[in-house]
Amino acid sequence: MLFTGKAELSIDAKQRLAIPAKTRSMLEQARAGNVLYVIWGANGTLWLWPERTFEMLAGELEPTLTPSSEEMDFDGMTFPETQRLELDSAGRIRVPQELLDEAGLGNRVLLLGVRHHLEIWDPTLWAAQHREKAQRRPEIAQRLRGVHGRRVNEQGMGDS
Repeated sequence: MLFTGKAELSIDAKQRLAIPAKTRSMLEQARAGNVLYVIWGANGTLWLWPERTFEMLAGELEPTLTPSSEEMDFDGMTFPETQRLELDSAGRIRVPQELLDEAGLGNRVLLLGVRHHLEIWDPTLWAAQHREKAQRRPEIAQRLRGVHGRRVNEQGMGDS
């Protein structure tokens, strides 16, 4: 499932966020269900993951009786704060107030499609960060090519 685009949306007085019809249709077509997991993303915003994708990725983390301190830190910060959100019959999720407060979100948000997940942003903050990153677009693309090349070599698939 590939999420793209952005939509400026409102969060109502009951902390409900209406997921756009296009996104709901994608979830239905992929038989991804009507559940999204909300987690804190690496960029400090709220990330929404389709249930199957989230469970698959969480399942790829190797369980061990002797986890590293990094694994314990990640697990301890991620999973206790992760919440399972069901879409209601109108295609809305209820985002817990404590998450909205901690993320500094008001009643207007930007929902971004970011490849395999969705992100909830404050529109003003996203616009400022987007302007800054847009000026560095060639550098960002070049860095990604370098990261991708290293991954390919680490997997023994040759040079990129």
